[in-house]
Amino acid sequence: MGDVCLRFFDAEGGLVDSPLEERILGIPAADLRRVPRRIAIAGGRRKTAAIRAALKGGWVNTLITDVGVAEELFMTE
Repeated sequence: MGDVCLRFFDAEGGLVDSPLEERILGIPAADLRRVPRRIAIAGGRRKTAAIRAALKGGWVNTLITDVGVAEELFMTE
């Protein structure tokens, strides 16, 4: 569905096991989720489902986006 720092997640925001996992040089998923402010900058209606999943899964807790995505996120809740 999407990724944050190459940590892939499904439509519900759950971590997806990836063959890349052991090769990623970066913050582990569990550590990333413990960061107090996790900001995403993402836009475009084609990314709405991935943005929603990132919010659902707790990958992001602050979102900077465009009006179109914001309307879709709030109109379908």
